[in-house]
Amino acid sequence: MLIVVVVWLWVTNRRAAIPFFGIIGVLDLWNIPLRDIIDRPRPTQDLVGVVIGYGGIQGDSFPSGHALHITLFYGYVAYLLRDFMKASPLRTALWTAMGIYSILGGVWLIYAGRHWFSDVIGGYVYGAFYLTLLILVYRWYVPWSQRVYASLVARAPASFQARALTWAMSNVI
Repeated sequence: MLIVVVVWLWVTNRRAAIPFFGIIGVLDLWNIPLRDIIDRPRPTQDLVGVVIGYGGIQGDSFPSGHALHITLFYGYVAYLLRDFMKASPLRTALWTAMGIYSILGGVWLIYAGRHWFSDVIGGYVYGAFYLTLLILVYRWYVPWSQRVYASLVARAPASFQARALTWAMSNVI
């Protein structure tokens, strides 16, 4: 999904949004020491039927890293769709699919015995908090980067300014 979204942003010249997927990865990794600090155990086989998938169950339980990532990644994609796509049945369908996937992902984590209900809710809450910060930084970054680029071009020699203007017409910072 990440590759599809990044290619879409690249092709539609909305490249300023791409580095923020790296920030999502950093925030996902921050969840590991956070879980170690909270140190809550996962459900055990004697309490629930634990379904172990790829790689097995790893680490502590609270907050759910999967729920955090789903909220953060798909929330950011939904935000970008709101900004970059006109209201249409396709946008509504994409939002609906991402919403259903986000909810079912959390339900699956509980059903499979990987997390307690509160772990999933905690992942959603942390994901929403990080998503809010990500969007605020993104909304600050885009106009700032455009001002910096315009300032650099204004101070450049005239021959460079013509080339830069041509480049800026075909690309978005």
